[in-house]
Amino acid sequence: MPTTPSSPPRLLAAALAAADRGWPVVPVRPRSKIPALHHRDRCPGTGVCADGHRGWPQRATTDPSTLAQWWHRRPYNIGIATGPAALVVLDLDEAHAHGATTPHGLTHGTSVFARLAEEAGQSAPWDTYTVLTPSGGRHLYYHAPAPGTIRSSTGPSGLAPLIDVRAQGGLILAAGSTRRDGDYRRDPTAPQELLPLPEWLADRLTPPPPPPPAQLDLPPGQVDAYVAGVVRRRVAAVHAAEVGTRHSTLLSAAAGLGRFVGAGHLHYDDAWNQLLTAAQAHLGVEDFTLHELETTLRDGLAWGIAHA
Repeated sequence: MPTTPSSPPRLLAAALAAADRGWPVVPVRPRSKIPALHHRDRCPGTGVCADGHRGWPQRATTDPSTLAQWWHRRPYNIGIATGPAALVVLDLDEAHAHGATTPHGLTHGTSVFARLAEEAGQSAPWDTYTVLTPSGGRHLYYHAPAPGTIRSSTGPSGLAPLIDVRAQGGLILAAGSTRRDGDYRRDPTAPQELLPLPEWLADRLTPPPPPPPAQLDLPPGQVDAYVAGVVRRRVAAVHAAEVGTRHSTLLSAAAGLGRFVGAGHLHYDDAWNQLLTAAQAHLGVEDFTLHELETTLRDGLAWGIAHA
């Protein structure tokens, strides 16, 4: 990361405030949602990466000195790694922000969330730490029920239209971050403390158990080496994908690794993080978005797991 004039004090203060809550933080490119740490293709293989590349999920930290060094370099936004932070964050969007629609004609994620709660015979758990977004959305923060049990999801492929979920494998912009259209700010009418994720929501968000593992037709001792080789080739293919082939390449790679996940030969988070890091090199190129990346990755892994 190049050295430039240091960040405004409020950005470092916001990063430290998140870290003080125990939420591991990473720098995000100024006025964007894209992590600022180096990608695999530019990894020097030294320092924190001496034993292998470490992406943003592994480098997220609460260490004040590390945060001070990062935010002295540039006016970064503040990204919270929701998995390591043991958070589940519901991102309630406005329909106009994404051109989304809902079956009931609802135009905001808050209305969709209220309807979900009503259908479940529950009260919507609004009384938790909340961040307001520049586009009119709301981020509702909850304590995760257990580490790694809830995974990130997007819109209709996850909880519901106009609701994204940031949990294991996810990143959320913290209060104090800024975009060209405004700032992320804590809702002053909401409490400072977090609610635990309600059981009815946890049940909806917990993925079903994978099918029984399939067996690779390889001699004992060669399975791990074979899987590692396939992972390397799939990651390299995603990173090198040309414009026009990114979606199909990422979907194919995710489906392929998903079969290893379903067979018990590869951990879901390892597959997610490896492909996510490789695909992030394409963010912002020809309008390739984080939303498209995560949706494609999630769909491919789900297909592979189901067909293991």
